[in-house]
Amino acid sequence: MKMKPALRKTFFITVPAVLIFLIVLELCLRMCGYLYIQRHNHEAHTKTTELSKDKLRILCLGDSFTFGVGSSPENNYPKQLERILQENISEKISVINGGRLANTSSLLLKNLQENINKYSPSIIVVMIGMNNSWNLEGSSYFLLNSSIGLLERLERMSSSFRIYKLLKIGWVNFKYKIDGNKKIASANNSIRKIKPESLELSAIGNELFLKGEYILAIEKLQESLKIDNNNYDAYLFLAGMRNTQKEFQLAEKEIWQAINSIDEWDDHLICTVLLAINRLGDKKEAELVKLKSYFKSKYYGNKKSRLLKIIEADLDFSKKETISKVLEYDLERIVRLARENRVTLILQTYPRSILENITIETISRKYNSCLANNEIIFKEKARSDFFVADGHCNEKGYELIAENVYDILVKEEMLPRKRTGE
Repeated sequence: MKMKPALRKTFFITVPAVLIFLIVLELCLRMCGYLYIQRHNHEAHTKTTELSKDKLRILCLGDSFTFGVGSSPENNYPKQLERILQENISEKISVINGGRLANTSSLLLKNLQENINKYSPSIIVVMIGMNNSWNLEGSSYFLLNSSIGLLERLERMSSSFRIYKLLKIGWVNFKYKIDGNKKIASANNSIRKIKPESLELSAIGNELFLKGEYILAIEKLQESLKIDNNNYDAYLFLAGMRNTQKEFQLAEKEIWQAINSIDEWDDHLICTVLLAINRLGDKKEAELVKLKSYFKSKYYGNKKSRLLKIIEADLDFSKKETISKVLEYDLERIVRLARENRVTLILQTYPRSILENITIETISRKYNSCLANNEIIFKEKARSDFFVADGHCNEKGYELIAENVYDILVKEEMLPRKRTGE
């Protein structure tokens, strides 16, 4: 059936006009977002723009090993690297700690361009991958998994467009207005509120735990539970500590006390619970299956579907090939993005021998990227006093990482000349 001339004319005018409008709207939304971020990050932006042009800037990206869990803030490896550089180099040096707790290769990749734009680094040092198997926020796994349906793939692809996000937010707000405030109020009333005093004590306990003060941390967490035995944060912190001591039975009990205390799940909570379960050793898979059954019995609809997909993905991550595939996918794009921005990239292996190190070394060889092989350095030392009980480095361990990165910078001639006479 042929289209009428008038209709055809309308069609060929309207469709391009709508497309142009959507493109302009997308560009405007992105520009507004950029200006908003610049305004709210004015202090950080001012600091970076005030840095002299001849100042060498190194950006260290990664997870808790870069953040510095196990040491004081002044003795994480980026801080120690900065001190080593300032003692040996004639020019001013700035080392920026971009470590983020629970960070994954997918999240690092997602935020990499923004970090490059924000800090304008000459060199980026990356140690990442250890958290991929339990923190599935924004994971590339969902793009690589062939079992995901076409509609979900389209939804994930569309989520990168500002127009889609705007329409989605508008639709959610519209639905809330239609449903009315009664339903929301009744749902909020059903959520157990944790007493602020208990939350404050559990936060102190967690800080003590990160510093390696385990006995004091346990005391604070147990004290917080005496005030409110529904404080799931305290149970999860305790479970994490039990896991570091290989007290898996106690950890399992506390994980389930936390799960039974949670009324409303969000991404942070599900990731924290999955981290605790993933550290249960041989019990991990059985506990994930148990959690899957729990979600099936308690929830329904979209929430149930979302939670089950996360659990199923985590179960799939017990396979070595899945871990390697996701990390390889992300690292390849990290390498390419660094090269596109003309930034020198140094990849690092973790101090301990883990599966992720194999993939990191493989990508380094494939793309001829610099590699700071921490695993080899730590093996050569053959000492256990570089680590705290949960497996993170202590200040001595981070010093060894900083020295290894410095040696690579010198070996690859990435640094300005040394001071005269040195």
